[in-house]
Amino acid sequence: MGLQLGSSWMARPLTLESYVQCKPPGPGRRRRSQMNIKRIAVIYLVLIVGFGALQTPAVFAGASQEVPFKGSLVGNETDTFTPPNLIQVNGFGSGNATHVGLFTLDYQVLVDLTTGSGPASAQLTSANGDTFFCEGNGQATETGVPGLVMVTESYAIVSGTGRFADATGQFTVVRQVNLITGDTSGEFSGSIMLH
Repeated sequence: MGLQLGSSWMARPLTLESYVQCKPPGPGRRRRSQMNIKRIAVIYLVLIVGFGALQTPAVFAGASQEVPFKGSLVGNETDTFTPPNLIQVNGFGSGNATHVGLFTLDYQVLVDLTTGSGPASAQLTSANGDTFFCEGNGQATETGVPGLVMVTESYAIVSGTGRFADATGQFTVVRQVNLITGDTSGEFSGSIMLH
């Protein structure tokens, strides 16, 4: 049985249904056609669901997304001695971070000279003005190089504005400070939950 191609056949648009109808009916042909249609439908469904799964949760309105937060910073700080054994550190700087981009930084640390540690707070402001506020603790350790200390600070994100209005997260800063010039630079890493 050959398939006859006439002008009326050529005028019809080629669709899955017309393709199935062109085949000569035989035993089981209709059932196989229905199974093929079901298979194609399942493949489309898998592709659509798979594509949706590849989308980040931020694509969907109201979704929360925890993302890595890491980057680098440079800055300068001034120290004010308060007797008998405290130093108030006020610093500012700038940097670049994942999911924030370029930012400016203001921070304060109250260092107890007997332990080298103390409470810290920081404010990071992105280029568009969105800000988040952090609280934590810092610890300074000597490096063996006179006038150079290593500072490790652990922060929790406690509030914010703009896209960071409901942000939470935590990160750790590791930086060097030149006690003579006040210059500091370092890196940080952690995670941030964007809502």
